[in-house]
Amino acid sequence: MNHVQLMGSIVQNDLRYTPNGKPILETTIAGNTDGTWYQRVTLFGKTAETHADLPTGTILYIHGRLVQDRWEAKDGSKRSAVKVLSSGTRIVTSDLQVKLDAKGQPVLQPGLHAITLAGNLTRDAEEKDAGPSRIVKASLAVNDRRLVNNEWTDDPHYFELVAWNDAPAAGSLRSLTKGSSVLAFGRLDHRSWEGKDGSKRYATDVKVTELHPLGKANAVTPPAARLDIDAPVASEGALPF
Repeated sequence: MNHVQLMGSIVQNDLRYTPNGKPILETTIAGNTDGTWYQRVTLFGKTAETHADLPTGTILYIHGRLVQDRWEAKDGSKRSAVKVLSSGTRIVTSDLQVKLDAKGQPVLQPGLHAITLAGNLTRDAEEKDAGPSRIVKASLAVNDRRLVNNEWTDDPHYFELVAWNDAPAAGSLRSLTKGSSVLAFGRLDHRSWEGKDGSKRYATDVKVTELHPLGKANAVTPPAARLDIDAPVASEGALPF
């Protein structure tokens, strides 16, 4: 299972075209769900073009899925980025409240930001310090099936799960080991830092609010290595149309 639901107000739209003329829209929406969040979502095809001209502040409901782009940087390092791909949208016309943030950007009050993932842990859960508190972390493999050349192939994606120590989900996650199957609910959490080369790096975790162990999986395909994280432009061959 890999499902994303978002509802927020449009902050920014960025429409571009691939060399073959396929439209891609990167839209950023904002909402308040236990804190203000800003989330970029990728839309494709006619939907991308029709939504590109929507004014700032328009309220959108979006459902879709998480994907992990992986590539090799010019310096040979492995990079990845977690993205939200839209499967469908709806313009919300209800009389909901939108407030401006400190930069004058519209933020839906309240918004909807819900992630549901089912998959297998690729390593044992581990507890780490995070400032004055502690967190429990694990990596989750979620397998998507894709039709390529009329054949169904596995397309695994890997996401970092994070549960704060005082959250009920931390207790459930702490005891799990590599190969455990879980159903996780939460929201995306973005962070950034400066790399050793001075460049800005970004990471996206799934902040887990609820977690249900589902037993032990028969097999788990771990990622080849831990990946540094950045924000690439998807290759045309990776587009879902």
